[in-house]
Amino acid sequence: MFVRWKRRVLKTRRYQGEQAHYAVLVKSVRVAGQPRQQVIAYLARLIDSRMSYPATPFDFWGKVLPKLDALNLPEVERAKIESALGQVVRRPLPAEFEQHEAEFQKFLAVAREMFGGQRRSAQASPTSWGCGHYNVVPKNGHRFPYLGTTQTKA
Repeated sequence: MFVRWKRRVLKTRRYQGEQAHYAVLVKSVRVAGQPRQQVIAYLARLIDSRMSYPATPFDFWGKVLPKLDALNLPEVERAKIESALGQVVRRPLPAEFEQHEAEFQKFLAVAREMFGGQRRSAQASPTSWGCGHYNVVPKNGHRFPYLGTTQTKA
């Protein structure tokens, strides 16, 4: 198994014409004697214009790590995959995740106070206060449930 980076130009109104890079976990298989890549899992996407944002590594790894956990990969294989991803997007340390989460919770408290707890729409989640990519929070209320996992060195 290995990580393949796919690239495409986005066509949505929000990101019209911007380039996105998708991290996809694939494995090589032979079909009718020919080598093919079989997609195991879509891991996450990066948008070129957002690469300089401070929250990008947190968001990227916040999507990747739970997906890798769900695959139950052997430790050696997982370390190899995380190392390959880490060459493109730096993996924050657990302490950095905790600090980022604390700052985000402060931001949410201020936003709730400013907007009086009003949601944008009836379908919005309790934490979607118009803050872009922070709309999804797991049921346990913590965006980084894997803070206790160990950091592997590349």
